[in-house]
Amino acid sequence: MEQVSCKASANPILITGDYNAAHQLSGYVYSNPLGNMLYKLIEDLKFSINMNPKGSNRLGMSTARDTDPGLTFTGIIPQASSTNLQGYHGSDHAVLATTIQGTDYKTTTATAKLKNWS
Repeated sequence: MEQVSCKASANPILITGDYNAAHQLSGYVYSNPLGNMLYKLIEDLKFSINMNPKGSNRLGMSTARDTDPGLTFTGIIPQASSTNLQGYHGSDHAVLATTIQGTDYKTTTATAKLKNWS
């Protein structure tokens, strides 16, 4: 994330992914070292975390509780929001949509690497 922030300079940044970094701010009852490092980095880089306040994006199973391992971070984007589309497609992770409001944004599309969980 530090490299992305440096390369982007004053350009908008959107980073999304499943981090599996347990932190209390993501709905976990504990924070692990990776979660602490990730949230400190977000704070240091002055990124915003776009989480859906109405619910989690991963369903808890059995004794586990619902959490938010799928996170979207933004930098220099004044208005962005994430929405849980409630599509699970055989997984316990929901499909998320991120909406960016504003003008004069150029899009760059990359090919996502998808994990076959079956």
